[in-house]
Amino acid sequence: MPPHCGRRHDESASLDQGRDRGRQPGRARGLINAEANRAIRAHSAEFRPGAAAARRFDRVTNRDWARRADQLAAQAYSAGEPTAWFDRLYAEGAAGTIDMPWSRTDAHPLLVRWTDDRPVTEPGRACVVGCGLGADAEFLAGRGWTTTGFDLSPTAVEQARARHPGSAVTYRVADLLDLADDLIGAFDLVVEIHTLQAMPNPPRAAAARGVASLLAPGATLFVVQFRDTGVPTQPPPFPLSRDDLALLEVGGVVPVRVDEVDGPLWRAEFVRRV
Repeated sequence: MPPHCGRRHDESASLDQGRDRGRQPGRARGLINAEANRAIRAHSAEFRPGAAAARRFDRVTNRDWARRADQLAAQAYSAGEPTAWFDRLYAEGAAGTIDMPWSRTDAHPLLVRWTDDRPVTEPGRACVVGCGLGADAEFLAGRGWTTTGFDLSPTAVEQARARHPGSAVTYRVADLLDLADDLIGAFDLVVEIHTLQAMPNPPRAAAARGVASLLAPGATLFVVQFRDTGVPTQPPPFPLSRDDLALLEVGGVVPVRVDEVDGPLWRAEFVRRV
């Protein structure tokens, strides 16, 4: 899902051994309670688009999907539905109202570099969270991984299948907040790039637990997110702090390394203890 990466990817290594926080992943639920809804509305009040801005969009053909994403996200946050905007945005792209969101054909450069730098191992079962149009999932499948790519957006999944006919990747619709039983603990490698940063908290913590729950014992989690540098931003995305990344440290998942790279981005690797 969410936005582009940085211009360069030089490392400024920041090794973080972390610790196991001892929480169990469980199954995060898709329904957010009333208290969480109020928190979302309060958090997002400053990002609500004015009626005038909405009317301007209606009157003018605007193919800038990033601008439209800001509008749809603000509306979804205000309604207490913080993930509802993803499919609406992809649907407008599929309809040709805007350019197709996140329409990259190449795998994320940090994923390619990380994969190239890893010791050669026998590929196993891989999962790409928020796979969008499938670039990262196709890359892993090309490297020999038995790959599943899932996205909350049915439109994104349809577009990924259409873009990659005959693909070896299994594309499916799934929600981090309510994962199907067959996905829990099913993967040797999980890739999470720019998904958690696309949502406020709540429900980010619940979504992070969902990501962690995908890992089989001994499995690896590779993560790329925008990094919070203290500079005010207009979400989405929501740049993440190191404490935000620690939301993934549940159910025996511990950090191997957490690097600050240009972007500014986090590039992190976690494992689930056997």
